[in-house]
Amino acid sequence: MACISAKFINERSPYEVVQVDDLTVRFITESGVKYMVGFTPDAFIFDEGGYDFFIINEAETAKQDHAVYQTIIAVIESLFHDTADSAMIYICAPDEGKQAVRARLFEMWFNNTSEASSNYTLKTYNSIDPDSGISYFYGLILRKDNPNQDKLIRTFLEFLADY
Repeated sequence: MACISAKFINERSPYEVVQVDDLTVRFITESGVKYMVGFTPDAFIFDEGGYDFFIINEAETAKQDHAVYQTIIAVIESLFHDTADSAMIYICAPDEGKQAVRARLFEMWFNNTSEASSNYTLKTYNSIDPDSGISYFYGLILRKDNPNQDKLIRTFLEFLADY
C-alpha cells in the first residue's frame, strides 16, 4: 500500500500540511480555509494500486488561491513519488452544480502546467445520469512511466462505460 509523506509535501508546498494518517493530510490557507486532502484505496475499478482522491473543504467558502493548487499537486506527487505503478481516480462532486468547473480545473492543472503535463497522464470521462440529469466527471491520473498505463486506462474507461 502506498503512503504519502508530509515531509515530502512540505518541501514542495506553499502551505504546511499535517499528516492525519498514511494517506491523508490537512492544511489551512492564509485566509483560514481548512482542507483535508488524501486518498482511499480504490475498491471498485482496480484490483490493487488504485486510489480514490478526495479534497474536503472543512466548512469555509474558498476563494481562488494558487497556493491551494500547488499544495494539492504536492500531495498528488507524494502518492506517486515512490512508485510508478499507482493510479489515482477522482470524481468531481456535483455539489452546487459545480462539477464541470471542478473538472475543468483539474484539466487545467494537469494539461496546462508544463511539470504536471510532462510527468503525468490525465484521462477523463463524463456521463449524465439518465434519471436525474446530473453530469458526472471522472478522472484518472497516472505517471507517464507507469508500466501498466494502457491497461489501467482501458480498465478505467470500460468500467465507467458499463456503469
